[in-house]
Amino acid sequence: SRSRSPERVLQEAQMLIGEGFKEIVLTGVHLGTYGSDLEEAVSLATLLRSVADLPGLMRLRISSVDPHEITRELVEVIAENHVICRHLHIPAQAGDDEILRAMRRRNSVSEYRQLVETLRRAMPNLAITTDIIVGFPGETEASFDRTYEFCAEMAFSKIHVFPYSRRARTRAATLPNQVSSDEKLERTQRLLALSEASALAYHQSFVGSEVEVLLEGASELYPDHVQGLTDTYVRVHTPARDGASLGELVTVTALEATAHGLKAD
Repeated sequence: SRSRSPERVLQEAQMLIGEGFKEIVLTGVHLGTYGSDLEEAVSLATLLRSVADLPGLMRLRISSVDPHEITRELVEVIAENHVICRHLHIPAQAGDDEILRAMRRRNSVSEYRQLVETLRRAMPNLAITTDIIVGFPGETEASFDRTYEFCAEMAFSKIHVFPYSRRARTRAATLPNQVSSDEKLERTQRLLALSEASALAYHQSFVGSEVEVLLEGASELYPDHVQGLTDTYVRVHTPARDGASLGELVTVTALEATAHGLKAD
């Protein structure tokens, strides 16, 4: 891993704020290990606190963080600072311990479950999205059912589903009990249906409430509407209004929910 220095990150963030950007995303591979390779070690939590304190920044979002990289300090920083968006993408990859071991993941199902419980105690309105790989070698119908039940229990606001793709010269390609294409397709469809149901339930929890939306562009679904995202990564479609331009934060009331977002006043 190779980390940019905190000074360079803060310098770029200040430049973007000066150009009028309201939201900044911190991203990287194994983002949670940020700073461990620097001469003066610094954590992702410390960097988040520094960026969030920059004058003029309205939103700070972080991209995918592996479950074993989420520290108590990181949870505390996100919970205490409302500039940091209430959304975390935490790849689970599977909800079955045997499959996780085959994938060489560094967490168990119970550890992931405990992490989600900790996060939701600290931030009850937190949106959690995840990645799931379907049809990894050795995945039986029973192990897939455990993954399905795990995802239903976690009530993710969105599940990104990826059917396993066999690739030459990889360890997984040599594993026994490869899953057939038909089985992978059927399981993918089942999990996508669960994702839509979970997303709808999450979005329905906002109906009748005010939400803050960062306007991004014209709506692709409704004429004379614009669209944008809440800090919980929910897409909202709202009528275009005088005095509100793209890149601005507006407060609207959610009226209708679908699996893909909200329609607001």
